[in-house]
Amino acid sequence: MERSKKAMGKVSWCCKVVLIVALVSLVGLLSKQVSLRAQANPEAGSTTEKTETSRPQRKISILWMGDERWLDEFGGTHVVNFYEHARPSWFEGSKVKLISYLKRDSVENNTIRERVREAKNHPNNGGYWLISGHEPDITGTEPGWDEHRLRRIEQYNIIREEDPDIWNHPVFIFYDMTSTYDRAPGTYPGWEHAFTGEDHDVFLIDCYPGKEDGSLDYEGMEKGARLVKIGLSMSKGQFIPNLDADYMPGDKPPNVLEQFEWWSERFDIAGVCFWHSGIGTSAIGVYEDEYLQEQVKEINRRLGLL
Repeated sequence: MERSKKAMGKVSWCCKVVLIVALVSLVGLLSKQVSLRAQANPEAGSTTEKTETSRPQRKISILWMGDERWLDEFGGTHVVNFYEHARPSWFEGSKVKLISYLKRDSVENNTIRERVREAKNHPNNGGYWLISGHEPDITGTEPGWDEHRLRRIEQYNIIREEDPDIWNHPVFIFYDMTSTYDRAPGTYPGWEHAFTGEDHDVFLIDCYPGKEDGSLDYEGMEKGARLVKIGLSMSKGQFIPNLDADYMPGDKPPNVLEQFEWWSERFDIAGVCFWHSGIGTSAIGVYEDEYLQEQVKEINRRLGLL
């Protein structure tokens, strides 16, 4: 009987320990959720304290709708051409890398597998742009957040099965989360449902910081930066900022260097993407505007690409 009481005492003590551990874990989880929500709060303050990372970083400089001049004249590395028929073979003889644009509805018909098999061994292959991951914080509402997120993870896994070269052929995801300040009450409704660290190797953010007077909307950029911090806490991937190369009202040229410096003060930046809301006009602007050209070259110099 005495031995039985001692055994029961031990079981009771073990149960208490398990309960305490469970409660501590629950409190930690809830604290983390509160912390993430606080970071995403548009009124949460400044992000001037730099977020550093020890993870390896690729040196990447991407131009929308570019060609071989992007590397030869400006020190860039990759281009994204928003045509499903664009192939790395288009750039044969050049060193510029094409990020292949993969169709949104391609899991059922194996288009992703076919495209990856075609591209993976080509010297001009620079990775894959998962179109299901293009602004998923907007597009994820159809057919539903969970299904959309699982679909992107499935597509990512298909790519990595066919081409395991994560470093040289990364999968890119593009978020629209810096537009948070465009949506009342200032938070992006799809953000908490859309983001996952399992569908990409590099994630980018959409950024349109130009104001009517030609200055940059730092308040909006701060909100975007807080969401980037959340992304980095959930993802093992690399973050690169999307620099707005769009012309501001009154035909004022964009200050992409100022944007680059702003992001570099807050994050370890080894790559950038130059974007224009007219897509193809980003290349036209870089190739024809001397003011923009000098800024782009300076950014690529600082990245060690020129």
